[in-house]
Amino acid sequence: MSLFPLDLKIADTIVRVRAQYRFKTPDAIQRGTPVACGADYIVTNDGVWWRFKAVKVLPVENQ
Repeated sequence: MSLFPLDLKIADTIVRVRAQYRFKTPDAIQRGTPVACGADYIVTNDGVWWRFKAVKVLPVENQ
């Protein structure tokens, strides 16, 4: 896990992701930040992330 400060590169990516996928702002932040920072995967339990193709999604099952 890594932490990155919000900068203009990340903000620009968030804006593009929000516009392209029509995500709400919090969702665009969660998806755009790893794209801008070069992440290979996103780990989530959110079932609708499958349509986001910019980063591989690793689903976590709720039990």
